[in-house]
Amino acid sequence: MHGYYIIFYAYKNTSMNFMFTNFYKALLIIFSLLFIFAFDSSDNISFSKINIKVADIDLSVELADTQEKRALGLMNRTVLSENSGMLFVFEESRKLRFWMKNTLIPLDIAYADEEGRINSILSMEPLDITTDYSSSEESKYALEMNQGWFDKNDVNIGDIIQIVK
Repeated sequence: MHGYYIIFYAYKNTSMNFMFTNFYKALLIIFSLLFIFAFDSSDNISFSKINIKVADIDLSVELADTQEKRALGLMNRTVLSENSGMLFVFEESRKLRFWMKNTLIPLDIAYADEEGRINSILSMEPLDITTDYSSSEESKYALEMNQGWFDKNDVNIGDIIQIVK
């Protein structure tokens, strides 16, 4: 019976009750974070490949055509093959804005309108979350390639990104 009084006293004592409450809150936070990291959805996202033509150059690029795929993009990659890239497709034309959060490789981005006509090309620096890389006009497509790819291949504003079917 004596043990019962000690447990009852510890529960009724407000400082002990406060300590137990904070302990359980901390445990709940820790397990919640572990659950989130254990089931990180970025591991489950896979990108299909699509054939495109940019200024008569044939390419096979990854396709980001859902919100989840567009949000992940090329994050956390350490390398991108020479003629590889990612085509971001949006439901409708609008001013597009990209940043380089968790993107480890330097990239160029070409924005294109509904017809695929490139309206701006920008160079983006790795891990730069302070710069807002925005399209100059309303765009439906964004093509990310290795930095310097557009210059090297003489791709310019006005050239066409064409999805090959």
